[in-house]
Amino acid sequence: MIDALPNAEWRLWFGLACYAGLRSPSETHQLTWADVSFDTNKLTVRSPKTEGHSGKAMRIVPIRAELTTLLHERLETAYEGEEQLLAPRSERLTYNTFRDACARAGVEPWERLWQTQRSSCERDWLNQGLPSYAVARWMGHSERVSQKHYTTGIPDELYARATRGAPLQAPLQIPASKRDGAQLDAEQKPRKGHNTRHCNNLHRRSDSVQDDAKMQPNWRRGESNPRPETGPGKLLRA
Repeated sequence: MIDALPNAEWRLWFGLACYAGLRSPSETHQLTWADVSFDTNKLTVRSPKTEGHSGKAMRIVPIRAELTTLLHERLETAYEGEEQLLAPRSERLTYNTFRDACARAGVEPWERLWQTQRSSCERDWLNQGLPSYAVARWMGHSERVSQKHYTTGIPDELYARATRGAPLQAPLQIPASKRDGAQLDAEQKPRKGHNTRHCNNLHRRSDSVQDDAKMQPNWRRGESNPRPETGPGKLLRA
């Protein structure tokens, strides 16, 4: 997908979302070259969405190797004195550019272009075994928000890891002739000790019990343990 984008600037824009989890365009288009530290592999991100919260106006995000390559490529094409990493683009141009890139890459276009990439980035970090509190800080939200909106989907690679070592083929099946015969025997032969002789009159007998003035049970429908009702002057003692 990245190779299908038209130039280094578009490729960096895509990489900032899927390799650093930046919000787009509110965070990606505020970046300057002064925010990039190649020596420490850290990126300083300013966030308009969270700047109203104490200590949330700015965060530091690690620069992955894939993103370093895209940053160097973009730096080589920048003109002298250019400060911004990305130039603003219209929404229509952005949509058309990524749609055409998907067609060239043979990728089915997906919904929620930027948020999907942020979610993918967060899952990648968590799958690497990185602490969830650190990943949430890099993403610019709390762990609660992360669990609610970004890490609810289960990627296919986790299913592959969970089934590692499972047999490659299904176990041998019971032949149809034996399976049908066993089913036939089960239908024709009653279970050992099973006797339904006295069950047919159960409802009639229970009705007759209700007529007994001494018992006076309360047979409610669905009640498995009927209890006798207590009349006036009768006390129940523990």
